[in-house]
Amino acid sequence: MPSPTTPHGRKAILVLTVAAMAAAGLAFPQTALAGSSGQRIQFCSSAGKAGYATADGNDHNGKPAIGRYWRFGSNGCVTDTEGWWQGRVRINWLMDDASSRTTYCDVPKSQAGDVFTCRG
Repeated sequence: MPSPTTPHGRKAILVLTVAAMAAAGLAFPQTALAGSSGQRIQFCSSAGKAGYATADGNDHNGKPAIGRYWRFGSNGCVTDTEGWWQGRVRINWLMDDASSRTTYCDVPKSQAGDVFTCRG
C-alpha cells in the first residue's frame, strides 16, 4: 500500500474509506424517517362522547389498509401507534351510545413530525 504521506497514498486511503463507508451503508440500512413516509393519525373527537375510532385508506407504501379500533374519551384524542397513513383516509367513529359517523382526513405523506391530527 502506498504511504499515507504522499498524494497517491492519501488518494488510495480516501478511496478505501469511501468504499468501506458505502459497504457499511448497504450492510446496515437506515430506517426511513416516518415524517417523510406517512404519518401516525391522532383521532380527536369533537362529539362530546367517548367511543372508538378507526381508519381505512392508504398506508405509508400507498397500499390499502384498515386500522384497528382506538379508544378515546369524550372530547378526547388517541393516537394510532401501529399504522402509518397517507392520502385521503376515512375515519369511522363509533360512540358508546351506539351512534356513529364517518369523516375524512387528508393525511400528508411528509411533514416535520410523525403525527397528524384528524378531528371529527
